[in-house]
Amino acid sequence: MHELPQGVPAPDVLAAAGLSEVRPGQEAETIATAPRLRGTVEAVSAKAVALRTTEPVGGIFELTTMEWGGTAAIVVGGHLYGPDGATVRDREQPAWEAWAAKLAAG
Repeated sequence: MHELPQGVPAPDVLAAAGLSEVRPGQEAETIATAPRLRGTVEAVSAKAVALRTTEPVGGIFELTTMEWGGTAAIVVGGHLYGPDGATVRDREQPAWEAWAAKLAAG
């Protein structure tokens, strides 16, 4: 989770990831300017997408924003499965943190 400064509105993370037009059941992937995710869309709301991933490894992943009391946050989270899940998570986490920080900076 990347919390934004007080009063800064949450960016459109779905558009930034290239996932704003996806629908449940559809195969989807992030655009080149976002860290790599590919998989089947499991759920969509106005500010969130959940993917059952096949890349970088199998798992479930959610991109969303949260807003409360004048504060907003970019939330990127999930679980990567299999024997390589933890290794891939540790490898990919810095890229997602950098991506969220860049979005937060505008």
